[in-house]
Amino acid sequence: MDDNKILKFDKYELSNLGKINIILGKNGCGKSTLLRKLDEEIHRKTNEYGKSKYITPERGGVLVQQSGIEDSINRNSNWLSTERRKNQSDRFRQQVMSQYRRLEITTLRQLQDGLSDIKFHDYIEKINSLLDHIEIRQNEGVIFDIFKKTQKLK
Repeated sequence: MDDNKILKFDKYELSNLGKINIILGKNGCGKSTLLRKLDEEIHRKTNEYGKSKYITPERGGVLVQQSGIEDSINRNSNWLSTERRKNQSDRFRQQVMSQYRRLEITTLRQLQDGLSDIKFHDYIEKINSLLDHIEIRQNEGVIFDIFKKTQKLK
């Protein structure tokens, strides 16, 4: 986004935006609302502003795969982005599991079809390079385990 561009939407006006912007404020002052509205606006005007993905603040839960999540994503291409714009999603971790599974399947299919030589483990390493305190590792079971950089998280 151009640093001098003014972005007006809903009741908001943003200007002098850089590549990285910080939003500060007390609880309940509207930070998440602003970010959700911004994500909706950018989603509507992808060609003008680029891409955006608002991810609801994660509030705990259990890492499990849930078929209802996959069904919802398959039935409605906007379902996941709409869910992620909520301030709190009770199925955030299940959504993460679904997205992880989709990444794994897509990567393996591209490798199988000779469309790519990148292995899934390469994507895991890229994801882990973005994480400061935890890392994900494939396991023998369902999907993956989460570890502190030095030990397994429970």
